[in-house]
Amino acid sequence: MKKERLLLLLFVVLFIVSAIFPFSSASADTGKAVFVVGSSNYTYEGNIYTMDVSPYMKNGRVFVPVRYLAIACGVNPDDIDYFNGHITITKGSTTVELAIGYPVIIVNGKTSWMDVAPEMVNGRTFLPARWVAEALGYQVSWDELTQSVIITKKSYTTNELIAIVQPAVVYIETQRGQGSGFLISSDGEILTNSHVVAGASFINVTTYNGRTYRATVEKAIPYIDLAILRTKDQGFPYLSPTKTKPQVGDQILVFGHPLGVKNTVSQGVISSVSKDISEIDPDRKNFKVIQMSAPIYPGNSGGPVVNLEGEVIGIASFIYGASTLSFAIPIDYYYFVLARPYYNLQTDFEMFIETYWQEWNPKEKSVHETLGIAEQYRQEGRIFAQLTAFERAINTIEELEADVSSYTAQYTEIDNLRNTYLKRLEMLRQVFIRFQEAARLLDPANAYNTYAISRAYDLLDESQYYINQYNSWDKEFVEQYNNLWNRLYR
Repeated sequence: MKKERLLLLLFVVLFIVSAIFPFSSASADTGKAVFVVGSSNYTYEGNIYTMDVSPYMKNGRVFVPVRYLAIACGVNPDDIDYFNGHITITKGSTTVELAIGYPVIIVNGKTSWMDVAPEMVNGRTFLPARWVAEALGYQVSWDELTQSVIITKKSYTTNELIAIVQPAVVYIETQRGQGSGFLISSDGEILTNSHVVAGASFINVTTYNGRTYRATVEKAIPYIDLAILRTKDQGFPYLSPTKTKPQVGDQILVFGHPLGVKNTVSQGVISSVSKDISEIDPDRKNFKVIQMSAPIYPGNSGGPVVNLEGEVIGIASFIYGASTLSFAIPIDYYYFVLARPYYNLQTDFEMFIETYWQEWNPKEKSVHETLGIAEQYRQEGRIFAQLTAFERAINTIEELEADVSSYTAQYTEIDNLRNTYLKRLEMLRQVFIRFQEAARLLDPANAYNTYAISRAYDLLDESQYYINQYNSWDKEFVEQYNNLWNRLYR
């Protein structure tokens, strides 16, 4: 197989995209901004920047240019809308509306009166720092000595965080299972794990208010297990990806729908912020995961991991083996997916192959161990008389067949690859059916039953035919895989 070449290509993609969307660095001043009255320089996250205008004080309030104030409060400048003297600032599920000359601030539709009004000075819009920053969930303090207004992130209580985050968390169902996700834009963009939606013939997304929408996979990188979904509706509450780098010991909350139990929250701390994935899965390399103490279960996959400032720092993804070690994918990797092309044949191929390597192949390998022992006994003219081992193998193969059969590819080429794999599994099951029946007939109780013994050896001869058929379909599977690889990556 050419899995190594696929991994190499993905390593290159991750390296290139990381140059475009670099990971944020740790800083003691993360999320802190300082504006000095009369100075065009301001400090944000420990770095000094220069504005083209300066903050000023009027009626005891500090006025700051809207663009720089918004950035200090974690707002993307693209989420600031100006229209005819009206200013709308959007951050996650919070919308702040103001108007030049009017001492009114509207936060998520709720109107409050301010003691000052936004102003236009020399063609630039200035906003009262305290009113706007607090509306966006930040804390504001004043340093009389340095004439500075200091804006820092607000820490929330657990109850406040749950009230803020849960409305943006969604429950995801497909014909293959269920999982979690969360809205990252008001127009229906959803982030989740790619394995939650891989092979889906339909994707139903249920929001916190109980409404269900159909979604499609817009973009995905299966290797790092992230996918962006899209619904057609608008006006959703959402969570904004943050560039804050988590620190060991940070308290976090994990949201999702474990085991189908909806709207669940678990609490914990960050245990490691940059654990190499290869420490957990030697077949995967070149990206980091977050280890946390908060438990996650099947169905949690794709849910947001949030710090006490209400910032999404990761996506709940998996546990290590049968242990309670929980891992999340850093939110930084969202930007990697965002840079990918829209869903195409390559994405469909990668979805299938990643599912094959991560879910199906390990189970098939466990069956092969039993097959190897049984085949050795057959060649030596003996019978591997562990009926329970054969039963387990048949059950595993039947579960695999059901899972692969439920997998819906979007492109004909991938569907053909899936069907070839099903043929391969069918031949393997036929081998074990014959081994199982032969072992039953060769039970010592049938030692003098010549018909039973003769039939048992006929079954063992038949098993060789199905082993040959299995090898033939395996060869076909490899050829189809290689042809697709060459078509897509050369």
